[in-house]
Parts: sequence; structure tokens; C-alpha cells
Amino acid sequence: MPQRSSRGAVRLPVNAETHALLLQAAEQRSLPVEALVEQAVRAFIAPSSTRDQEAEELGALIARPPLERLNPVLRLAVRIAGTTIRWFWTLVGRGRYRIGSGLLCNGRLQLRGPGRISIGRDVNAWARSGSNRIDTFRSEATVSIGDRVRLNGAGIQAATRVEIGDDAILGSCTIVDTDHHAARSAQHSRGEINTRPIRIGRNVWIGGAVVLKGVNVGDNSVIGLGAVVTTDVPPNVVMAGNPARVVRRLDDP
Repeated sequence: MPQRSSRGAVRLPVNAETHALLLQAAEQRSLPVEALVEQAVRAFIAPSSTRDQEAEELGALIARPPLERLNPVLRLAVRIAGTTIRWFWTLVGRGRYRIGSGLLCNGRLQLRGPGRISIGRDVNAWARSGSNRIDTFRSEATVSIGDRVRLNGAGIQAATRVEIGDDAILGSCTIVDTDHHAARSAQHSRGEINTRPIRIGRNVWIGGAVVLKGVNVGDNSVIGLGAVVTTDVPPNVVMAGNPARVVRRLDDP
């Protein structure tokens, strides 16, 4: 138990290991031990800030605009704008477009085409680098975007199916599941166009890259700037280059 002296000082009985840790921490911060302990106590009893509470509710991995920098009125306006854009595209899509609650958007979101587009909850489409554009080319084509996905200038084009997992981050990238035209004259004469579905796993980060038809990107992987991905990507790796190849494994020590 702490012991208070007649002069008002508090003595803390600690063992040798704790005493050594206190000295080490104080030395690293260039503080006396007394000041270090005082800071720790003040931090412990201080009430949590609104920003801290929001961060805890949203989760550490959710990428969002810096709403905490805005005053309450502007913050409310941002959320209202996202809700308005959500309902606008829901009405325009006439049942083909479905957007979950919590959308954040600054108007740079374009949905086009006869297919179905599904966007999950708490998606951040606040684009600073170009617009987010999602296109479907056939009535049977689908684009499915998971919850808490970050879209910042992403271009997604689907003739069959493109699937984006939860918590993915898509920068100024292009994801397209079709060649758009036949590569050979014989195929062109028969009207054959190669198209194969694309699946992007959970917690994937894609920079300014291109992901082509038939690719399956494993969970937790990173696609580097300028990469052109033509083959499947394993989980937990970094891919870079043209054509893209594995340059690092994220699960290596």
C-alpha cells in the first residue's frame, strides 16, 4: 500500500524489477521518476476524449476522413452528405444498386451499367485522387464490396463478377474482369471476349495497380504501385512489378 509521509510525499513500495523499469522509462523520456509517475496517474484518471471514444467504436483498422478535426456541425454535414448520396444511387439504380448504412462520400462516386452493385456498411468512398467509378457491362454482372472498405479513386469494371472483401483499401487502381475485345481475329469474328471473375480478399491493400481477369487475391496481401496482376496472389504477401510477382512475405519474421 502507498504510504504518505508527514510532508505530504507518497512512498510507493516496489520490488527491484519494477524499480529498474521505472528508472529505465524515466531515462528514456528524460524525466525524473516522480514526474513520470505523476504523468501516468494523470493519464489514468483523465476522462476519455470524444475522439478516443469514436476511435474505439470505429476500430483501429478503419480508414476514414479526419472527421475528428471537424466541428460537430461540419461532421454532421459530412454524414448527411453520405446518406444523401446513398439514397440517390439507391433510387437511380431502381433495385440494382444496394448501399449499406454509414457511407462517407464527397460526391465522387459513380455507379453505371445494367448489372447489380452491392456496397457494404461503413464504406469510406471519400475520394481525394480522382473518382470512384463502378461499371457493369451486362445485366448478369455483379460487383460486391464488403464492409468498411476504403475507396480512393478506384475503378472497378465487371462483365461477370468482381468481389471485394471486408476492410480492403483500394487506391487509384483498376480492377477489370474482361478484355473488352477479342485478342485474335478469329475470336473477334465469333464475338468471343475473354472474361473471368475477380476476387479480392479481406484486408487487402491495392495501390495504383491493375488487377486483370481471373485473379484471386488472398487475404491481407498488398499490391504495390504500378503493379500489373495477371495471376493469383497468395495471402499475406507483397506483390510488385509488371507482371507482378511476390517480393516479400508479410508473415516472415
